[in-house]
Amino acid sequence: MAIDKLRAATIGAKKNFKSEIVEFNGVKFEIRQPSVSARSELTKQCTGSDGQINMFKFLVWLVIELTYEPNTDNKVFTAEDYDTLVGQPTGGFVDAFSEVAASLVNVDMEDKKKTSSPIPKTN
Repeated sequence: MAIDKLRAATIGAKKNFKSEIVEFNGVKFEIRQPSVSARSELTKQCTGSDGQINMFKFLVWLVIELTYEPNTDNKVFTAEDYDTLVGQPTGGFVDAFSEVAASLVNVDMEDKKKTSSPIPKTN
């Protein structure tokens, strides 16, 4: 009976994905929390042959994959936007969106500054 309660409280519970609305230049964007599987795929995509995660590439891909038109399933960016996004000035919308996205994927931004790999938070 106890195992049923434990399972109901975890894998049987409703999935509650978080999101945050970010405003840039008077326009609202929604940054959404991914699944564990989606985070894993993004991490693999940004891991080099040396086994290290390219943090800057990872952050840009977070923006591409997690930015939506609010209250819709319409992604704002596509893979084809990667080169345009990496060409944006630092401190702009890419950095603002990636900071929110990093918090939603459970990446500690302070640890990011110390290493090239994102460190999942353990709470």
